[in-house]
Amino acid sequence: MFPVIVASWAGTQGVDKVITWSALSLGTGRKRILWEIVLPAALPTVFTGLQLALPISLIVELICEMAMGGQGLGRIADGFDASCGFAGRFLQHRRDRARGIGAA
Repeated sequence: MFPVIVASWAGTQGVDKVITWSALSLGTGRKRILWEIVLPAALPTVFTGLQLALPISLIVELICEMAMGGQGLGRIADGFDASCGFAGRFLQHRRDRARGIGAA
């Protein structure tokens, strides 16, 4: 959640002030400025924050389920082996680390 909040804040701060001042001077309301100027200009940065936060949250969720023995995504990923490519090797390594198997 933290990367999304930081990216949203940075995206809104990065909006060109001249554009918002121009819209204000032409009589545009603050709500309309938010929806038609600030939000579209900040969306790429917000999506970058999501792009950072979602994989981190998925990895944390998988590792926690593998360590705790849950029946969700961690159980599915537990069946991966090295033949699944990089993702399978990564998940296998994290599973082994969570169980205390293998070198650090």
